Amino acid sequence: VQATVADYVPLERRAAALGTVMTGHALASVIGVPLGLAVASASSWRASFALVLVLVVPLMIAIARHVPGVAPAHAPEAAGAASGLSARLRGLAALSPAFALTFAVSASAYALGSYFAPYWVGNVGVSEAELPFVFLASGALSLYTSPRIGRLADRWGRLQVFTGAALLSLPIIALMSRSGPLPLWLAVVLGAGFFVIVYGRWIPALALLSEWPSASQRGGFMMVNGVVTQLSMGVGALAAGAMIVLDEAGRVSGFERVGDVAIAGTLLAMVIAWLLARHMARRAPR
Repeated sequence: VQATVADYVPLERRAAALGTVMTGHALASVIGVPLGLAVASASSWRASFALVLVLVVPLMIAIARHVPGVAPAHAPEAAGAASGLSARLRGLAALSPAFALTFAVSASAYALGSYFAPYWVGNVGVSEAELPFVFLASGALSLYTSPRIGRLADRWGRLQVFTGAALLSLPIIALMSRSGPLPLWLAVVLGAGFFVIVYGRWIPALALLSEWPSASQRGGFMMVNGVVTQLSMGVGALAAGAMIVLDEAGRVSGFERVGDVAIAGTLLAMVIAWLLARHMARRAPR
């Protein structure tokens, strides 16, 4: 999906388009999670997966009707230019700084997000029955904020908006990774703020990354970038799991160390983004 947006949406509207696409994550929180839980409660956990299969059919029809099916004009040229393993490896090496930004942003988010639920239940005091309120609030807010973050990035610059979102995420990460028991309303506000801001960084970051490869490489780059995202999610979760301990009472200890690592990853991402933006400014035609 991101590759399609990057290839077909003009640069001046690309961040807003990516922000609109990423409202799908918000809809998944607002609609998908409660619906899946309701279906599983009414039948069995397998029923939720059956529902996904049912939803695939109209999704395939919508894709066939609305998603561009003809490759951009530069695609044949890309295939010829990238023929051969050595050429492809050289192309990936040239794109490695952008993959480093993806890794830093995604790993720092998922290191915390992977253990958010047990920490919010065991340490913050939110019951499992109340936990969906956090996801509902974050999803509802993201429906409003995601497209606007994208429009801000188009208007004020991808680097500027990413830097602002990253700076704003630092105190939120520090607070949520060290939080003790909170009233339900404050736990919902802090948890929703974490998801909205920390995952909202992705919108200007993706828009910035889409400018890094040449037009002939952009589609393939966005596809590989998705693989790097999945890899960084796993690495972030594994690293966090190695730093925390879950006791018999369900309390999580060591989560503040995960927060410190996430803060370090965020600062590293800001440096990489600045270097990428500076390099792109140098190579831009004058």
